[in-house]
Amino acid sequence: MLKLFRALKNSPLFSNAAVYIFFNLIFNLVPFILMPILTRELPPADYGLVTMFGIFGNFILPFVSLNLFGSVAIKIHKSDDQDVDQYLWNCILIISTAAIIILLFCLCFSPLIHTYLGLGTMTIVIGVIMVFAQSIYQLQNAVHQAKSQSIRYAFIASIALIFNLILTLIFVVYLKWAGMGRIYAQALSMVLVTIIALWILIRTRSLKFSYNSVHIRNGLKFGLPLIPHSIGGMIFFITDRVIMNRFIGLSEVGVYSVAFQLCGGLTLIASSFNLAYAPWLYKQLKSNSDLQKKAIIKFTYLYFGGLFAIGALIYFSMLLVVPFFVGDKFISAIKYFPCLLVANIFGSMYFMVCNYIFYAEKTKYLALITFLSAILNIPLCYFLLQYYGTLGVVYSLIIINLLIFVATWFAAQKSYPMPWFDLAKNRIKVHK
Repeated sequence: MLKLFRALKNSPLFSNAAVYIFFNLIFNLVPFILMPILTRELPPADYGLVTMFGIFGNFILPFVSLNLFGSVAIKIHKSDDQDVDQYLWNCILIISTAAIIILLFCLCFSPLIHTYLGLGTMTIVIGVIMVFAQSIYQLQNAVHQAKSQSIRYAFIASIALIFNLILTLIFVVYLKWAGMGRIYAQALSMVLVTIIALWILIRTRSLKFSYNSVHIRNGLKFGLPLIPHSIGGMIFFITDRVIMNRFIGLSEVGVYSVAFQLCGGLTLIASSFNLAYAPWLYKQLKSNSDLQKKAIIKFTYLYFGGLFAIGALIYFSMLLVVPFFVGDKFISAIKYFPCLLVANIFGSMYFMVCNYIFYAEKTKYLALITFLSAILNIPLCYFLLQYYGTLGVVYSLIIINLLIFVATWFAAQKSYPMPWFDLAKNRIKVHK
């Protein structure tokens, strides 16, 4: 065991993970920093409206961005700078076209969106504009990450954080625009930071304004197949709050969302760690050594145990802090903490097994698992809500996250066999 720790300590895994976790925490601090303010300034119904706006944005994001930021990173490593500059501009053209199509589609179905999400026509338009800006911002982030330009990445993330905080304070606290004030602040801050990001790309000559049909086809070829996977993920993500809004009301959605955000810190840390862990894992698997594989499995089991320990620590810490952190109207969010943390632990364990499927290029398994789980979650969430009230929604989340983890683990073993149950003692050596 000590050999494993020494080997990992000398690898770049934890130093890289620390960088990703730090910057992701900085960027995602806004909801936590603002929570004491918003839970006192906004009634639960308005907080629920802000939550539904966020759900709407997350749902349409894959259709607008087409996950093209992932293709940009690959392009940077495989092509010359001039080709990348031209590809970036054509990605922006694709995103712009997709945003217009999604806007028209959402306007046509605005009555349905209002029924299930409680969003008016103007709020829908604002949401599409924000997502369009966010998609461009993701492209810029992909460039900086692929080129290891951490200072520029941190600079833009800091500006986004400052804009978001200041505009929220102005619109919500000073102008008293309630839930819509928070929505305006989110959208305007994203538009402003995207303008700055575009200015940096233009100033550094990272964009070449030239239409290229080959780049358009390549971008669509990369992004379109990922839509079914994204749809499944988004359906799964929004089911609990949409059903709760439909049968309980926006006020309880607001309370539940506070608990969801507070417990989401565990998933944020796990996903940030995975950004460094995945490339490190691929390098270990490339050696195809049985000793390396056993070392990886031992570390994975230690990681699983660590997640439960961290989850318990977060739970007891929140019991002490939350009464002072949120407004009196949201104290009841505490009832959701234990189940949400368990669900997030299973969700975090998923990251450690899905990488083998990516490495084996068997992503069809992930698409199938995600989509089927999302469909199953709808009736399960509904029926458990009828029997157990709002806690039934969280019970459904635990069950589905556990099923996704187990199914993905099984698919990972089928895609790339690993010695999960064969951990005979051997000398451990981990590549740096």
